[in-house]
Amino acid sequence: MLAGLGWQTGLVSEPVRNRCRPAELTEGDVAAAIERIRASDGDVAAEAEHVVDSLTWGEGPGVIRQSGLQEWLWYVVPTKYLTDEVGYMGRFAETAAVLFDELGLDGYAAICRSEETAKVHEAFDRSDAAGRSALRKAIERSGIDPPDLDDFAWSSVMRSEDAQARSAVETALEDAINTGEMTVGAKGWRGVQARVCAAVLEGDHPVIPGQSWRTAIVTERIEAWVSAAERRSPKLFEARAQIAYRLLHPVEQPPEADAAVRPLVWLLERWGDEQPLTQAGY
Repeated sequence: MLAGLGWQTGLVSEPVRNRCRPAELTEGDVAAAIERIRASDGDVAAEAEHVVDSLTWGEGPGVIRQSGLQEWLWYVVPTKYLTDEVGYMGRFAETAAVLFDELGLDGYAAICRSEETAKVHEAFDRSDAAGRSALRKAIERSGIDPPDLDDFAWSSVMRSEDAQARSAVETALEDAINTGEMTVGAKGWRGVQARVCAAVLEGDHPVIPGQSWRTAIVTERIEAWVSAAERRSPKLFEARAQIAYRLLHPVEQPPEADAAVRPLVWLLERWGDEQPLTQAGY
């Protein structure tokens, strides 16, 4: 069986794993699971149907991912439901867990019942600020939050390519935990996380021939940067367009360039931040 996700805070331990992948489930499997729940409790079954709708948006159980579950559990449930009912967040979490138990998604059920989820809900009960702080920490500790790399940073503005690439990395990180390639909290796990992220970014883009996720993201960001200038000033737009072309089509560095500039680099590293190099202060 392919494993799913689950983790415990504190000491590193073997995660609870799913007995199947969401992609292996059908609409019929979900309907049968809800009927089994209905036989025990009609109210829970009705709420389980709502959970399915919230996590799949009518696209079927194959789209369920840990990242989407965490967003729903830790952000949507605490902030988007207009109710004063005491304990409703915990009730939703347990309903989702019951549903996942029936579907064989034991790892997701464990997340619903985890101490991490309880802490996020308790924090939101105290205040929105406390809840959002707990939410950020929980996402970071989950292990599937795509990290920044030495040569790549995720944008705070999620355009199409950024968002799709981020989703692809989240799925790859979930799979890495599933297969045992990465154990959250174990020695060196951050390095594995970065390696998985880099591999996805350098992988072939699923739609654009000849591009990777990384090049597609860079192209999209540069296009947005140029377009923003067009709305402000024709001259600025022209200047940025020229720079954009050079960024998208860089001139390859000559093989002897490192040796040629090494003396200048040495000079700037030794004196550049310590004293002016000319009488004019440069």
